[in-house]
Amino acid sequence: MRSRLDRTHIFTLSDQWNLPIGKGQHFFNCPGKILGSVINGWQFSSILSMQTGFPVSLNTSYYYNCNHSFIPPGGASLSRYIYNDYSNGTKLGCFSAIPEYALKNLPDRLSTLRQPTIPNLDATLQKSFPLTKRYRLTFRADAFNLTNSVLFPGPNNNPADGPPTQQGDGSYTGFGTVKLNQQNFPRILQVALKLAF
Repeated sequence: MRSRLDRTHIFTLSDQWNLPIGKGQHFFNCPGKILGSVINGWQFSSILSMQTGFPVSLNTSYYYNCNHSFIPPGGASLSRYIYNDYSNGTKLGCFSAIPEYALKNLPDRLSTLRQPTIPNLDATLQKSFPLTKRYRLTFRADAFNLTNSVLFPGPNNNPADGPPTQQGDGSYTGFGTVKLNQQNFPRILQVALKLAF
């Protein structure tokens, strides 16, 4: 059985490089003493993470009566993440409640349908300022979720909630819909100063 924490594909890329500005660099490579103290020695580093979303879980208290896969035509969307056909006029559509003492036949999780996921980029910009032969001041600025990307939760998997219904704010409720609730932190910025001696 597929683990609920399974992430089939994980990609991480990290980098660190000196900005091409200041003494010995491509731009302003011969700055004066004052300008050089400001533009020399800046370093940038980042970590990019991309991974498959968690498997979508199913409500196993129902039978699935349609021949279509659980992936909606055209792919999953926030308003229709799990396939269901309400053309039969019932609130449950492709689903029907399991009779008492009957066996379940739906899998707990789907390996073919994954919860929403986003790439995440964290970055750092830093520079050290020599104050004297003994003292050195380091400035550092960090940005977590630099692109301010929003990670949405998994879809509603309760067929009893009925077909998707659009709300006044543009969000949807009902089976197979994804709420507009952010699951990750928005962009976070922090700055720090470190004195070495």
